[in-house]
This record gives sequence, C-alpha cells and structure tokens, in this order.
Amino acid sequence: MRMWLLQTGTWKANVKEDEEIKGFSHFVNLHYMGAAEYEIKSHCGEMVNPLALSLERIYMNKNNFDFFPMLKRKDALGRQMYVYCRKEQVEEIKKLIREQIKHEYVKRPALLGLYLNKSAEQLEDVTNVRLREFWWDIENDVVIFFGDNRKEQIQLVVDTLYEKNKPAEKPSFLKKVRNLFKKAV
Repeated sequence: MRMWLLQTGTWKANVKEDEEIKGFSHFVNLHYMGAAEYEIKSHCGEMVNPLALSLERIYMNKNNFDFFPMLKRKDALGRQMYVYCRKEQVEEIKKLIREQIKHEYVKRPALLGLYLNKSAEQLEDVTNVRLREFWWDIENDVVIFFGDNRKEQIQLVVDTLYEKNKPAEKPSFLKKVRNLFKKAV
C-alpha cells in the first residue's frame, strides 16, 4: 500500500445547514487536483470519478471504518490528528502517515509535514491559500484531519450518504412464503 493520490482541502467557515449533503465538499473546500479528480480509467476502460468511488466505498462499508487518533500528533492549536479508515488497516496507515510527514511522496504536494510545523497564528490565517487541513487518500479510502469537532462532520457525511444509497433489504425466505400464502387466500 502507498499513499499517493491525496485530495486536500480546507474546512469551510460557514456551512449552509439547509443544503443537501452530497459529499465531504459539504464541509470542506476541496483543492483542485487536475485530471486525477475526474479521469481515471477503470479496469473496463471507461472513465470513472475516483472521488465518488472512494466516497462510495467508505459509506457503503461504514461499519468497517472508525476514527483513530495519532496520539503523538497535534497541530499548533493543540488539535489531535485523526485518521478515518478501515479498522484492519489502521497500523499500516499510521506508518504511511509517518512516512508522508517525513518525505511528502505523493503525486502532488500534500503539505502534511508543513502543516504540523505551522504556528497557531498561521493555522488561524484564513487568507493562507496554501493551507491544507483535510487530506483524503482516494486510493486507500483514508481521511486525515485535526480536531475532535471534525469527527462529527465526517460521520454525518458518511451516515447521510449511506442512508440515501443503502441497498434495499431483501425479504427473507419466510416473508416470501408468507406473501405467497396471503396471495393464495
């Protein structure tokens, strides 16, 4: 596993409560990634949206995902670093994040290490266009962020999209049999 294709963003200051939740972009201003956001060929040869695919894998498998704190990582404002990923991959993801912070080996600069070295004043500067405070590994379906309050926003997106798109429950065999008897009577 490698951490290579990262979508970055900054948290929105003002979120419209009445606006429909369609993805992480409800709470995050996602930065431009170029063609990587929209144009990846699937194994069938057709163009697919990797952001939508990653988000779908996350919300459709939400029971396998959880929030994990990176205990020794806090930003200058004292906010805890969290990773939202599959439970079985947390140790591997933590190792990848440590490497990411040291070396920034990604397709485009994610600036995670730089974020950790910023002062509190720099983190609070809303005019800083190079600030990244949200990292989404769209190949491995991992979200990295700082702050306890952001967990609720991530979970709200995942839960909302799951409820909108969950598969219809298939009637059990017994229900099918009962329905046959009801129709026969």
